[in-house]
Amino acid sequence: MICHLIVTFHSIMPGQEISRVLQEYRYGSCFRATLSKPNPVCKIRPRRMEHRDSDPVGGPNGPEFVTSRDERLASENFAALCQLFVDCVFLAWHDRKFRWLPGLVCAAAPLTTQRRTKPATQPRNRRPRVKKFCRRGNPSRRESGMELQVVGVIGAGVMGVGVAQNLAQSGFHVRLIDVGRAQLDKARSVIRQNIRLDKMLKKSGGLSTDAALGNIEFSTDFSTLNDVDFVIENIIEKWPVKQEVYQMMDPVCPPHAIFAANTSAISITRIASATSRPTKVLGMHFMNPVPMKNMVEVIRGYHTTEETIETAKHLLAGMGKECVVVNDSPGFVSNRVLMLTVNEAVFLVHDRVAEPAEIDRIFRECFGHKMGPLETADLIGLDTVLYSIEVLYESFNDDKYRPCPLLKKMVDAGLHGRKNGRGFYSYSEVAA
Repeated sequence: MICHLIVTFHSIMPGQEISRVLQEYRYGSCFRATLSKPNPVCKIRPRRMEHRDSDPVGGPNGPEFVTSRDERLASENFAALCQLFVDCVFLAWHDRKFRWLPGLVCAAAPLTTQRRTKPATQPRNRRPRVKKFCRRGNPSRRESGMELQVVGVIGAGVMGVGVAQNLAQSGFHVRLIDVGRAQLDKARSVIRQNIRLDKMLKKSGGLSTDAALGNIEFSTDFSTLNDVDFVIENIIEKWPVKQEVYQMMDPVCPPHAIFAANTSAISITRIASATSRPTKVLGMHFMNPVPMKNMVEVIRGYHTTEETIETAKHLLAGMGKECVVVNDSPGFVSNRVLMLTVNEAVFLVHDRVAEPAEIDRIFRECFGHKMGPLETADLIGLDTVLYSIEVLYESFNDDKYRPCPLLKKMVDAGLHGRKNGRGFYSYSEVAA
């Protein structure tokens, strides 16, 4: 396709100009300054055309330069042609699939009315076109040399179900582990329902519901992790529980396997200390709902290597996600700010300053947030919010992280938000 593109542009500008365009673009002399001018000046040197026997002899200084009507049109559109050509080559090399390249070539057609008449010269020797076949499949998983085939997911709660679904729909083989068979059966039902809803809303191709579910193996046995390449842990925000889980799966998983903690606040360095592979432990803080949120907060622990970070980036790219890498600190960036906001909003309800709906409406309509802080708390889970704030309070010993008494009371009463049908709002459809 690149050869086809160059040949197409060669019909309207000389070959040396194409080379000059690439060199100037590659080494920083971009055309944006030229394009910003109202009338860009083209300095294409007209090509010398040899005369036929019937043509009159040229001027006293030899054959004259002849410029055809089509060459003048190409000169007038030089800036647009250069920008289109450079963008085509740059984006094609970056994408390496070339599926959309023929469409961009066609976009150059209106810039010239017709192809320039070939001069009456001997045809130049051209190299034969060679078709270059692009490797199909996910470039993030193939070109990097990092073949991530099997991914373990620990915990079949709200976040674990979302991560497993996203991985399965992306073509990974998933081992979903939880302590109870009933929780796994519930997870299977929720994933089936979510995939059907996703296909109805997006109306796109991809794996069928049965095919996606076929990529997930539901199990209560940690020994099924003996051949995984990557593990994502999504259990409760309680350090003693997490410590026990990592000590259980560390000797079972192969030495090359990477552990990612989908934690809200617990230090990644502390988690890594519970394993024999601290260089292969990092944080991957997914947002809820996982299949709909394209950004992930990746946390680098004290011992985490750059190779581990790069492997995590390739895994996320295979899931269709991007990431921001931050350093390790309790709460990281997102929850160190968000949990303070949520906790303070709960204090407003506790002090009878405003009702939950009024607080959320102020955030939506005054600040443009899609959800208010209390709606967000219900979505995350009030128990998870409380545990995260307690971790921050314990880690920093700062009174600003003191959990609101109302939040503790609601969690003790079993009001956990959307996950069980009642929080600051009532979700009767969930409870049913």
